[in-house]
Parts: sequence; C-alpha cells; structure tokens
Amino acid sequence: MNMLQDNGKVYLLALLLAVLVIVAYQPVLYHDFVTYDDDTYVISNYNIQRGFTAASIKWAFTTAHASNWHPVTWLSHMADYKLYKLVPSGHHLTNLLLHAANSALLLLLLWALTGSVWRSAFVAALFAVHPLHVESVAWVAERKDVLSTLFWMLTTLAYVSYVRSRRRLMYVLVMVLYAVGLMAKPMLVTLPFTLLILDYWPLQRFKPARSGGWKVFRQLFAEKLPLIAIALASCAVTFYAQRHGGAVMNLQTMPLSVRIDNAVLSYIKYLLKMAWPQNLAVPYPHLKTEIPLWQIAASLIGLTGISIWSVLQRVRRPYILAGWLWYALTLLPVIGIVQVGEQSMADRYTYIPLIGIFIAVTWLAHSILAGKKRPDAPVIIICAVACVLVLTALSLVTGKQLSHWKDSTSLYRNAIAVTVDNWVAYNNLGIILKDAGKLDEAVGCLEQAVVISPNSHQIHYNLGDAYAGLGRIDDAITEYKTCLQLKPDFANASAKLGMHYSKQADSRQAIKYFEQALKCSPKNSFIHYNIGVAQMNMGKLADAEEAFKKAVGLNPEYAKAYGKLAVVLYNNAKYADAWAALHKFEELGGADNTEFHKQLSAKMPNPATSTP
Repeated sequence: MNMLQDNGKVYLLALLLAVLVIVAYQPVLYHDFVTYDDDTYVISNYNIQRGFTAASIKWAFTTAHASNWHPVTWLSHMADYKLYKLVPSGHHLTNLLLHAANSALLLLLLWALTGSVWRSAFVAALFAVHPLHVESVAWVAERKDVLSTLFWMLTTLAYVSYVRSRRRLMYVLVMVLYAVGLMAKPMLVTLPFTLLILDYWPLQRFKPARSGGWKVFRQLFAEKLPLIAIALASCAVTFYAQRHGGAVMNLQTMPLSVRIDNAVLSYIKYLLKMAWPQNLAVPYPHLKTEIPLWQIAASLIGLTGISIWSVLQRVRRPYILAGWLWYALTLLPVIGIVQVGEQSMADRYTYIPLIGIFIAVTWLAHSILAGKKRPDAPVIIICAVACVLVLTALSLVTGKQLSHWKDSTSLYRNAIAVTVDNWVAYNNLGIILKDAGKLDEAVGCLEQAVVISPNSHQIHYNLGDAYAGLGRIDDAITEYKTCLQLKPDFANASAKLGMHYSKQADSRQAIKYFEQALKCSPKNSFIHYNIGVAQMNMGKLADAEEAFKKAVGLNPEYAKAYGKLAVVLYNNAKYADAWAALHKFEELGGADNTEFHKQLSAKMPNPATSTP
C-alpha cells in the first residue's frame, strides 16, 4: 500500500513540477529570436527551412555547420519550422516543454535511484527554476542542451532498469538512447562515467571490502566500455567539426596557462553563481589575459578543500563525494582546456553539472536534520517554509533573467551592464543599432568594441559599415583596410573598398580591391558585376563584357548584370547578343529603357518583333 501511495505521490509531484516550469518560464513564449546564433540555426538556415527532404536529412547527418555535429538537433529544428515557420513562440515552446520534461524525469530518476520522494522533488525543483538554466531554455539555438538532456535522463533511467533486471536488451536500449543523445549534443560524453558514480552511490554496486574493491571497479568499468567507445567516436567527430568550423582556438591565440587558470577559476565561479545568481549574461567574454594570482590561489584552495572534505565523507555521507564528482566531471568537456569560441564560461554549461551539487546539498541538509533524535513539527515546518522561500526566490530571479532574453537589444544591453569589457556584446549591439538606422549610437558601441578588442577584423569591418552609413567614407576606408591587415582573405572588406573607390571614380583602385576579393570568393557574381562596371568606366569594354558574362553565368537571375551586359554588347557592335541580354533584363523585372531601345533599334531591328 505504501509503495502504491509513493507511486501516486511521485507522479503527481512530477506533473506539478512540469506545471511549475511552464508557469515560471511562460514569458519566453512572447520573446523574439536573438541574433546570437538563432539566425545560424533557424532564421537563415535554408536546410532547416526546406523540411524533411532526403537532401536536408543527409545534410543534417553530414554537416559540420555551426562547428558542431548534432544531426538530431537539426532534425528537431526542421520539425519546429514545419510546425511554426518563423514564429518564435513555437520554437520557444518546444524548448520550454523539453525543460519541463527534463525536470519531471529528473524527479523520477532520483526517486528510482534513492526511493526518497521529497528530497528528489526538491533537487528536481532546483533544477527546474534555477536562473542559471534560463540560457538553455530561453535561447532557441541552445535546443541542443535541453534536447540532449532529455536523452541523458532516459539513458540513465534505462541504465537503472538494466542494473536491477540484468537484461541484455535493456543494455542495448541504454546504448541506443546514449548514441541518440550524443547526436543531439556531444556534452553527453561524460555520461558513462556518471553511471560509474551512480554505481558508487546510490546504487552501491562497489564492495567496501579492500580485497575485492578494485576488482569490482574493473568489472563495472568494463561494463561501460561499449558506451565509452561511443563517446570516443563522438569526441573525434566533434573535434573534427569544431576544428573544421574554425571554432577551436590555437595555443598561440590563447596559451594553455591562460586556459588552465580560467578553468580553475570557473569551477568556483559557477558555484558562486549557483548560490547567488546575479549578473548573469551571455556571453562572458574571454579577455585572454592573466588572471590575478590571488584569485587562482583562492580557487585552488577552495577546490582542494571541497575535494578533500568530500573524500573524508565518503563512508558516512557518500552522496557528497558522488555529487562533487558529478559536478567536476560533467563540467570538464566545457571548462575551456580545449577552448571553443570566445566565452570564458557560460550559464548553459551548468545545465547538467549542477545536478550533482543540488543532490549533495539536499541530502546533506536532510542528513543534518535527520541527525536529531526526532525533529519536532515546528522544525519540519520551518524547513518546508525555507524550501518554498528558496524556490520562490530562484523563480523571481529566473523571471528577471528571462526578461533580458526578450530580444537581441535587451540581451546585449544587459551583458554590457553586468560584465566588464564585453566586446562581443558591444559589437553585436552595434550591428543591431546600425541595421536599425541608429548610426551614431552604433558607432559608439563599435568604437568601444575596437578599444577592447583591437585585433578583431570583424569589429573593424562592422565599424567601417557604420561609418559608411554616416557618410564618413574616409573613416570607413580606414577601417576596411585595417580589417584586411588583420585578415587579408576577408572578401567582404575588399569588396566594400572596391565599392567605395568606384563611387569616388577611382576605377583602378576599385578593380584592385575587387580582384583581391575574387581571390577569396571567385564565385561571387556581385563582385564580377562591379568589376564590369569599373571596366566600363575605364573604357575597357571587352574586359567589362567578360566580367558581366561571368556575373550572369554565376547568377542567371541577376537582372542588373544583364542590363549592363546589353549596353556593353551594343558598344562592342554585338547587336543580336545585346537584344538577347536586354530581353533577359526586362524579363527579370529590369526597368524599361526606351532610349536604349531606340539606339539599339537604329543599329539592328529587334529580332523578337521584326517580321521575316
């Protein structure tokens, strides 16, 4: 009877937990997409928007787009686009439902592992409403986080079932769910080792006897070898994808010493943000400078102290060591030793790791309370009220953090307000303001970004665009040239210089930069077109004809190129070809040019209208 009551209680709590998540996170349904990767994943992704075709599915399983290999995540975005098109609320709803499911599954998993309903419920509630998890839920492009965690939970539940039933088919299910989870996000590479942690506590599969302890460990480790093999394969594919996409920084750009210092400090900073979740932002910029020695020393002392204390508690309170190992291990792939991207840390990286800390703290608090002879009613009531207050406070902070994700402008303004020297936020906000026509404010942001990160070619390019919008052409040219000094193969900067010199009637300089752009982007019809215009202005009509033909060959729908080609062909006395180019120009919606018609008709009747 008690078992049936517990079953009913835990399933009701799981349902209530899912409702809590939906209530806490429902503002996200009114949010927009953000420019921070949402365009890469959904808004501007043609392969996502063409749906479940053979070509798009093949692309999902073979691409390293966005410097990752996660085909299951791509398929989920395809499904969302099929359902919601580019309506952001639908995409946010999917993330929200996945987080609700993860929270409920965490409760069921901990209950299955420990048999404790209320402690499991409190850990799951902390996971559900903690502000550090807003980034994973409110960011459409971070679908991979909530989706992969769904398979983490399912894989671990299947593993618990395997341990208790010893059925081989259940182990096969563990392997399948794990492989699918890795195809949603490679963060799951540490899962086989967290299963070993669960073997230690709470499954208690290790024998305490000194003579048999290592033998049991070797057996349990061997049991995980198929999963470890899958993880290693995922690591290899992920490293290739990130290296191929240029996301992995080399040691010259960021030395190993800087990475290790940042990693040590980040382990502590995540714990501090967990306990006091303030000044949360995306991104936290990596300043690539030496961290003050006192901070590294304090962090090392803190990590060493927690580790030693956890080991000393391993017999009396094994959940402390289990929770600490869970946290330390699952953060390892994203702690920055292999630096991917520009961030020093990220809230989304705590989505799975903090589960270990939540477990350790919750079980420790219960142990202290249970250490009393028999807690009286007032003590129990006080503890219950304290739990409610903690969850309420976290929910309020989560609501505040969600408001920063309502659109891109809010996201970057918050990052600038709560972080120091955040050149990424200044740069991204500058682009948004430039596109909105707020050019003076955009220039201010981009100039600040250049001061912080003077060696970023992209910022100089963006600042050049903002200067050009204000009519400060000389300043724009200076920024484009600086961009090319930092990255000589940046085709867009060369093309912009070509355009500006064309407007200044300096065709030789224009052609020089357009040809430089072509070396990097030889199939760019726009550049070929502009070379043709510059050649026309210099009177090099044969070269201009060749350039325009290349432009329309690369882009058969390029109306302006057909219009210019018709004029050049006319001047080269190729009247029949000129008529053909003119017809194509008009067919594609080009403006009517009566005067040119008269000139061409005077040389040769229109073959489309003349009678034989």
